[in-house]
Amino acid sequence: MKVEVVAVGSITPYPGSAGGIFDWAAVFQDHCKYLIAKNMMHSKIAHFSDYYDSKSGQHFRKSYFPYEVKIPTLLQEAMQQLARTGLRPSLAWEDKSIPILLY
Repeated sequence: MKVEVVAVGSITPYPGSAGGIFDWAAVFQDHCKYLIAKNMMHSKIAHFSDYYDSKSGQHFRKSYFPYEVKIPTLLQEAMQQLARTGLRPSLAWEDKSIPILLY
């Protein structure tokens, strides 16, 4: 039987957000695959300096070849409507009256 484990980590453009991922990678090492979700937060343009520029980030990416996905920015108007309606973004996606993503 072959079992693969995927460790999922979420990072933001804010300093320090990737530190926990590097700590866990030091424990898990190459016993799993890594999926990094880059949460754009409030901006179309975001640089994840901890992840790309730090020695820890460079070592992590070079050693473990993580898969990466980008979580686009939610529009402020969408956030307000989601708060009013109580919907999660995944459910509101079907409701075309709520402009979910900033592109």
